[in-house]
Amino acid sequence: MRKGTTPQQFTEEEKKAILYDYFTSGLSQRAIAYKYKLGDRSMLSNWLRKYRSEEKLLPLSAKGLKNMAKRISKEEAPELQLAQYKKELADLRAELYSKDMQLKALNALIDVAEEHGVKVRKNSGAKQ
Repeated sequence: MRKGTTPQQFTEEEKKAILYDYFTSGLSQRAIAYKYKLGDRSMLSNWLRKYRSEEKLLPLSAKGLKNMAKRISKEEAPELQLAQYKKELADLRAELYSKDMQLKALNALIDVAEEHGVKVRKNSGAKQ
């Protein structure tokens, strides 16, 4: 937990609403902890152990969801979007790296095949 902060008390309904948001939003534990000002993700991890399955979270009332929505200020929305964009950027970079490695492997395979006399690449200017 950050220095100078006191732990916030959450009702069972609020805990379930936070966990419901975690399961449905696709955000990381760190992003959810930041969104709800949990201090760090250990509190969320403890709740996840307590409510092991999503089925326990389904009987969540609309009132509980409304109360949680009130807790999130409008000024936090850009910070959450930034966290989502950073995650998306990291995912795209990983995918790009994977595709780049795949391309290099295929080119190396073609080079080896051509060293052994197998024509794979098309000659430029060749008639079809």
